[in-house]
Amino acid sequence: MLAPNFWRADVSYGFMEAVDIPQLLADAKVMGCNINLHDVTYYVGHDTIVSRTDGKGLPTWQTAMFALLFRNAARLSEFLKIPSDQLVEIGRQVPI
Repeated sequence: MLAPNFWRADVSYGFMEAVDIPQLLADAKVMGCNINLHDVTYYVGHDTIVSRTDGKGLPTWQTAMFALLFRNAARLSEFLKIPSDQLVEIGRQVPI
């Protein structure tokens, strides 16, 4: 415990291990971390790929291809098994 009601956890996962953040917090609660699991809010970032407007970016077809692949990739919240009703996504546009 760093301060009253302030905890830090360092967690390492291997390449093929499934990450489950809510389970990690449940395990921390068992170890003495005083946390209400239903009152947790998760914050994750979300990027959207857009074309650069200054003409210095990738060719249009490459930008479109990369944006399509990026958009179809697994979302971070799904990978971490974060419940959607406790999730706040902070988005930004990334020009390439």
